[in-house]
Amino acid sequence: MINIFNAMKIWHKLTFVGLVLSIPIFLLTYLLITEMNMALSFSRKEIQGVEYLQPVRMLLQHTAEHRGISNAYLNGDTSFRENILIKQKQITNDIKLIDAIDARYGTLLNSTDQWQSIKTEWQKFHADALNLSAQENFLQHTALIKRLINLTLDVGVNSNLILDPEPDSYFLMDCVVSRLPMVVEDIGQLRGISAGIVARRQITEHERAQLSKLIARSQIMQEGIQNSLDQAFKHNAALKSALGTQQESFITPARDFLAFVEQHIVDSEHQIDAAFTASKVFDAGTRVIVAGFGFYDATSSMLLELLQQRIVELNYKNNEIIIGILFCMLLALGLAYAIVRAIIKALQRAKTVSGSIAAGQLNSVITVTGSDEVSQLLMSLAATQEELIKVLRKIKQAAEIVENGSCEIAQGKEDLAQRTSEEAAALEETAASMEELISTVKQSADNAEQANQLAAAARLQAEQGGQVVDQAVAAMNAIHTSSSKIVNIIGVIDEIAFQTNLLALNAAVEAARAGEQGRGFAVVAAEVRKLAQRSADAAKEIKSLITDSVAKVKDGSKLVEHSGQTLQGIVAAVKKVSNIVAEIALASQEQASGIGQVNTAVLQMEQVTQQNAALVEQASAACQSLRSQALELQELLGFFKLA
Repeated sequence: MINIFNAMKIWHKLTFVGLVLSIPIFLLTYLLITEMNMALSFSRKEIQGVEYLQPVRMLLQHTAEHRGISNAYLNGDTSFRENILIKQKQITNDIKLIDAIDARYGTLLNSTDQWQSIKTEWQKFHADALNLSAQENFLQHTALIKRLINLTLDVGVNSNLILDPEPDSYFLMDCVVSRLPMVVEDIGQLRGISAGIVARRQITEHERAQLSKLIARSQIMQEGIQNSLDQAFKHNAALKSALGTQQESFITPARDFLAFVEQHIVDSEHQIDAAFTASKVFDAGTRVIVAGFGFYDATSSMLLELLQQRIVELNYKNNEIIIGILFCMLLALGLAYAIVRAIIKALQRAKTVSGSIAAGQLNSVITVTGSDEVSQLLMSLAATQEELIKVLRKIKQAAEIVENGSCEIAQGKEDLAQRTSEEAAALEETAASMEELISTVKQSADNAEQANQLAAAARLQAEQGGQVVDQAVAAMNAIHTSSSKIVNIIGVIDEIAFQTNLLALNAAVEAARAGEQGRGFAVVAAEVRKLAQRSADAAKEIKSLITDSVAKVKDGSKLVEHSGQTLQGIVAAVKKVSNIVAEIALASQEQASGIGQVNTAVLQMEQVTQQNAALVEQASAACQSLRSQALELQELLGFFKLA
C-alpha cells in the first residue's frame, strides 16, 4: 500500500486525501439532509392528520345534531322528522368524504380498521335508530360520537400532531384534536338531553345530575381551551388577531347556553316552564355547536396554515443548506484545484531547477513568491545553487592555485635536488673531520684523566698539612691556657706576699708597743716582711716574664692559626682544582662520546640526505601528477555554467 501511495503523483495523492477528508463531510451532510427531510416528513404527516380530521369533524357535528333532533323526536316532538332525514344524508356524504381521505392516508395513519368499525356500527345503528327509545338512541349516538373522538385522538397521535415541536401550533393542535371536540360533544349532549326534557316538560333527578356533570366538565374544558389559546397567543401574537373573534363568538354563547341550561332546566322544579320549547332549546344549543365547530374550523385552518408555513420554511432552509453546502463544496474544490495547481507548478519549477543543476546549469533564476513549504523548498534550492556556485568558484580558484603551485614546486625541485647533492658531499667531509676530532678529544680526555690523578694527590697532601696545622693550633691554644693559669697562680702568690707584708707590719707595730718584750718578735716580723717583699718582687718578675711569654704564645698561636687558615684555603683550592680537573676529565669523556654520537648522526644524515634525494625525485613525479589532476579538475569545472 505504501509503495502504491509513493508511486502516485502529487495531485493524485492530494485528490485521494481530499476524498478521504470529504467522507465525514458527505456523511454529516447526508445526516443533516436526512434529519431535515425527517422534519419535513414529520410536518407533512401532521398536515395529513389535519386534513383527515376535517371530514371527521363534519361527521362529529352532523352526528351530534342527528343525536339531538332524534332525541327530541323520540321524546314526542314530531316536527324534527324532516330534519332527521336531512342529517342522515349529510352523514352519508361525510362518510364518503372520510372513505376518500382514509383511502389516501388510512394506511399511513393506521386508521382504516378503526374507521371501518365505526362505519359498520353506524350502518347497523342507522337501520332502526328511530325504533329505539329516546334514551337508548341517545346512548348509542353518544357511544358512536365517543368513538369518533377516539378516532380523532388516534389520528392526532399517529400523525405526530400531539408531538408538534412548536409551541403555537402545539396548543392549537391541543384545541383541535382533544379539547374542542370534547367540549362540543358535551354541549351537544346538553342540547340533546335538554331538548328531550323540554319536549317532555319534566326532568328526572338522574337527568339533573347528568346535566350538572356535563355543565361542570364543559366549563373545565372551556378553561382548558382558553389556557391553550393564551399559550398559543403568547408564542405567536398574530394568532390572536386571526382567532380572537372566532374564540369570543364561541366562548360567550357557550357560557350563556350553559348558564341557561343550569338556570332554567337543572335548577327548575320537575315541571319545565311552558315558555321554552324543545326547538328553541335545540336551536340555542345548535348555535353554540355551530359556533364551536366554526371556531374549530378556524383553529384547524390556522393550524394547517402554520404547518404549511413550517414546511415552506423547512424547504427554504433545506434548500439554503443544500445550496450552501454545494457552494462550499464548489469553493473547496476551486481552492483545492488552485492549491494543487500552485503546488504542482512550484514542484515542477523545483524539478526544472534541480534538472538544470544536475545538467550543470547554475545560472537559473529562481523566483519565490510564497512562504509555504514548497516555496521554502524553492528557497532552499536557490540557496543551494548560490552555495554551490560559491563552492565551485572556490574549487576553481583552488585548482588554479594548485596548478600554479605545482609548477612552482616543479621548478624548485631541481634546486632542491642540487642542494641535496651538495649537502650530501658536505656531510661526507664533516664525517671525515669528525673522525679526526674524535681522536684529538680522546687524547685530551687521557691528559685530563692524568691531571685529575695528580690533583687528587695534591689534594690529599694539602689535607694532611691542614691537619698538622690544626694540631699545632691546638697545642698553642693549650700553652696559652696553661700560661693563663700560671699568671693566676702568681697573682695568688703576690696576694699572699701582700697579706704577709701587712701581717709583718702589724706585728712590728705590736712589737713596738710591747717594747723590749716584743723586740724579738719585731725582728722576726722584719724578716718575715723582707721575705714577703722578696716573694712579691719575685712574683712580679715571674708574672712579667710569664705575661711576656703569654703574649708571645698568643702571637705564635695567631700565626699558627693564620697558617692553618692559609693551609685550609690551599686545601679548598686544591679540592676545587681537583673537582675541576675531574669535571674536565668527565666532560672530555662525554665530549668524546658525544662526538661519536654526532659522527653517527652525521652518517645517518648522510643516509637521510641520500633518501631525500630519492624523495625529491618522487615529489617531482607527484608534482607532475598533481598538475595534470588540477588541469583535469579545471576541465571538469568547465561543465558548470556559473551565473
